[in-house]
Order: sequence, then structure tokens, then C-alpha cells
Amino acid sequence: MNSKFENDKLKFVLIRNADLVCKDCLYKYDDTDMPCNVSKCELYEEKPSTVIDGGNCDLYDKGVSE
Repeated sequence: MNSKFENDKLKFVLIRNADLVCKDCLYKYDDTDMPCNVSKCELYEEKPSTVIDGGNCDLYDKGVSE
């Protein structure tokens, strides 16, 4: 049964902000203990699917290091 899930085209994989352009965005929510925070941010109630799929974000703003 495990091989079925490994070879299936429809996979469910945990995505983190570190996997997206959001990794250093000023508006991202912390997803350390809440993986659901990947799907939203201060500017989006629900991030566009293009961002979740690894694409660019029109509202991306690189955060400033302290």
C-alpha cells in the first residue's frame, strides 16, 4: 500500500514557508508549530495557488534582518 502513495500523482506533502518565496517575506506568519500558517499571511487570507505551488508573489517584500 505504501508504494501506491509513493507513486500516485496526487500526493499530500507538508509545505513550509522555507520551501516558498515566503521564506524571508516581511508578511509571513510563523509556521514552526502551526503548518496551517503557510497558506496565509498578513496580506492574504488565503495565498494564491501560484505561490503555494512555488511561484512568485506579487506582494512579496523581503524582510529586514535585525
